[in-house]
Amino acid sequence: MNDDVKQSEAAPHAAADSAPGASAAASSAETETLQADIAALNDRLLRLQADFDNFRKRSQRERLELRRQVIEELLADLLPVIDHFEMGLEAAARAGISNGVRAGFEAVRGQFVEALKRWGVEEIEALGRPFDPHQHEAVAHEPSPDARPDTVVRVLKKGYRIGERLLRAAQVVVAAGTSEPSVPEEGGDA
Repeated sequence: MNDDVKQSEAAPHAAADSAPGASAAASSAETETLQADIAALNDRLLRLQADFDNFRKRSQRERLELRRQVIEELLADLLPVIDHFEMGLEAAARAGISNGVRAGFEAVRGQFVEALKRWGVEEIEALGRPFDPHQHEAVAHEPSPDARPDTVVRVLKKGYRIGERLLRAAQVVVAAGTSEPSVPEEGGDA
C-alpha cells in the first residue's frame, strides 16, 4: 500500500518532468490572468477616484448653493426691517422730532445698510430710470409732464439684489404717455 502512495505522488512529478513546456505555458497563462486582474483593479481604482472627485465637487456645489439660499432668505427677511426704519425716519422728520434723535436713528440705519452691503446686497436704482420688468414692479401709472413715458417717477418700496440675483423688485410708479386719456376719433369705422 505504501508503494501505491509513492506511485501516485510520483505521477505528477513525472508528468511535469516529461513536459517542461507545459510548465512554462501554465506559468504564462497564470501571468496573463494576473495582469488582466491588475488591469481590472486599476480600472476600478480610476473609476472610484473619478466618482469620489465628482462626489466632492457636487457636495461643494450643493454646500455653496445651500449657503447662498440661507443668506438670501435671511436678507429677504431683513428688508422689511429697513423699510419700516426708513418710514419711521420720514415720519419723524414730518413730525418735527428733534434732530439729535433723528441723527441717532440715521446712524443706526447707516450701520444696517453697511452691514447689508458687506453681504453683497445692493439697492436697485429706480427713480428716473426706464422701467425694467426684471428689476421693477409697476404698482401704478400716472401722467407726468416732466418724465418720458415708461420712466420711474416714484419709488414706493426699494428693490434689492445680491450680486446678479434679485432679492426683491422695487415697487414703482411709472410715467404714463400723456396726461390726457386717448379718445378714439369720431366719424371713423363704427
